[in-house]
Amino acid sequence: MQVVNLPKLSGALLFALSPIGHAVTLTLEVSKDNVIYEDSDGGLSNGGGAYIFVGESGDNRELRTLINFDTNSIPAGSIINSAAFILTSNTRRRETVVVATSLHRLLGDWGEGTAVGSGGGGSGAPVHPGDATWIHQSSPGTMWTNPGGDFASSPSATLDVTDNKLYQWSSAQLTADVQGMIDGTFDNFGWLLMGEQGLGSKRFRSSESAAVSGRPQLVIDYTPVPEPTSSLLCLLAGLAALARRRR
Repeated sequence: MQVVNLPKLSGALLFALSPIGHAVTLTLEVSKDNVIYEDSDGGLSNGGGAYIFVGESGDNRELRTLINFDTNSIPAGSIINSAAFILTSNTRRRETVVVATSLHRLLGDWGEGTAVGSGGGGSGAPVHPGDATWIHQSSPGTMWTNPGGDFASSPSATLDVTDNKLYQWSSAQLTADVQGMIDGTFDNFGWLLMGEQGLGSKRFRSSESAAVSGRPQLVIDYTPVPEPTSSLLCLLAGLAALARRRR
C-alpha cells in the first residue's frame, strides 16, 4: 500500500481548521408564561397577568409557573457554556420569608391564554381557552399525564427567594438542559417553577409586566461551531488535489 504524505500544517492553519468560534452572550426574553393553581377541576389560570407565582396562595392552593424561551436563534451544533434564568421578585408582603424555589424541565407542551388573576393575581381567574391549568396542558383539551404538570423530578436549579430583588438560577444541569434543547436531544417545552409549601407565596414580574426591565430572561453564553469559509474550502480542495498528484 502506498502512503501519501501531506504537507505539514502550520499552527495557524490548524487553528483555522479547528471548529471553534468565539463565545457569544445572548439574552432571551420570555416567549410565554402561565401560572397554574392547584385545582382538581382545572378551572383556574393566569396566562395574561402581570405577575407569576410560586408557593402557596392564601386559600392554600399550590402555585406553580410554566415558562419558556425561544432558543431557535442559537445555531445548531453550538456549545452551551452557561445558562442563567433570571426573575425579579415583587412580593407584596412577607418579603423576609425564605422560600426554596426550583426549576424543573417540562416534558410536555402547554398553552398561554389570556386569563388574568384578580387583585394581585395570586387567586387566579376563570380559565380562558388555551390557558394551561393544573390538569390541562392547554384548556379545554390536552391533559397533563400528572396533575400539576409533567416535569423532570430532579430540579435543574434551586435558589432561596427572600426579599424583593433580582434572582438568578444557574447550574451545570440548567446548562445541560439548554444544550439538550439545541442538540435536539429533547424538545424545548421550557421549565416549571415551583416553591416550598407552607410559607406563603412569592411573586415575580411576568412577560406582561409594565416594567420591561423586570421581565423574565434567560441569558445563554454559547460558542457557535462556524461553517467552513470559502477560503478554507479552497485550501482543503487544494490539499486533496496535491494528495492525488503524489499517488
